[in-house]
Amino acid sequence: MVTKQETPQGIEHQRTVKAEHWLPDWCIAALFLTSGLATDWYCAFEWFSGKNARFSGPVLGVMGLIVVLYACIALVASRLVGGKWRAAVLVFALASYTVSGNMLIWWDVHR
Repeated sequence: MVTKQETPQGIEHQRTVKAEHWLPDWCIAALFLTSGLATDWYCAFEWFSGKNARFSGPVLGVMGLIVVLYACIALVASRLVGGKWRAAVLVFALASYTVSGNMLIWWDVHR
């Protein structure tokens, strides 16, 4: 006796069913982008040693340059892995975390 799951159609159906995430992909991407932008802003603010206002022109200008640099790196990296947008978002966030972490350690040691 053959059950429904043992038929070739049932086995094929089991292989193609995707596990559903409890959090959508766009929500995870928004989290990574937001946290990456926040670390970029903090690096730009600390670059001026807190002498300028938090949202002054020089701080936002440097933040914009940092974001453009990381976005270019992320786009190149995502093209290397097949053009997946999730890879670009992850590379952007990891670049932001890595550079800001290194800069914070350097500032802590040299101040």
